[in-house]
Amino acid sequence: MAFRGFSVALLGSLVAGSMVLGGGVTLATNPPTSGDSPVPSRATAATSGDRDGADPYLAPSGNGGIDVQHYNLRLRYAPQSHGIAKARVRLNITALHGLDSFSLDAREGLRISQVRVSGRVAKYRRNGRNVVISGFPEIASGDTFKVVLRYSGTPKAITDGSGREEYGWLRTPGGAVTFTEPTGTSAWVPSNDVFYDKATWRTTLVTPRGLLGVSTGELLKLKKRKKRTVSSWRTREPIQPYTQTVAID
Repeated sequence: MAFRGFSVALLGSLVAGSMVLGGGVTLATNPPTSGDSPVPSRATAATSGDRDGADPYLAPSGNGGIDVQHYNLRLRYAPQSHGIAKARVRLNITALHGLDSFSLDAREGLRISQVRVSGRVAKYRRNGRNVVISGFPEIASGDTFKVVLRYSGTPKAITDGSGREEYGWLRTPGGAVTFTEPTGTSAWVPSNDVFYDKATWRTTLVTPRGLLGVSTGELLKLKKRKKRTVSSWRTREPIQPYTQTVAID
């Protein structure tokens, strides 16, 4: 498949939506079936977040103890490696039961340098394609809290045993593009990477001058500076993680 040249049609095929360019630049994705994230209930007396989500077919993706409400991502593209020079993602999360630890999906290739929970530096460790976060005051069931992760890396394309082509973060001749159904979003951003945990997104992409980053949602602003271009995007309605798409070219 040839990716050369930035293509609106490419983005449309990835997100299965539509894109309108004009006074208000919009990349429209499929609307959610409801305004709420239909996270299945996994009640437990333990205070550690469930290590897997509620759908066994997606395991080990997902964490049944949390419901992400919003992602605020700022990502700087590294053209030499076709990867991520540095990134910061802020998550607003609701605890589905009491938590003294929980996990997020973050596949190999992402190098996490810091995690904060509710403003405090937290402990974290790798567990396969998850990052387990602990070392913060217990969070009560129903409370909403903020998590901030700083990271970098060279995301790796994902292959599975189904015979399908690679997905996740894909290198192109001029940049990179994401194709993430069903659980490939965690290849390039730590997330609760299961389709039933819908959330809103604010995405800011920083690219070298001459390249442009686009994302699912509505374009909020576009700044062309001397050495780089900054674009910011927003989804007004909650979406599944795999419909959050970026392309850089």
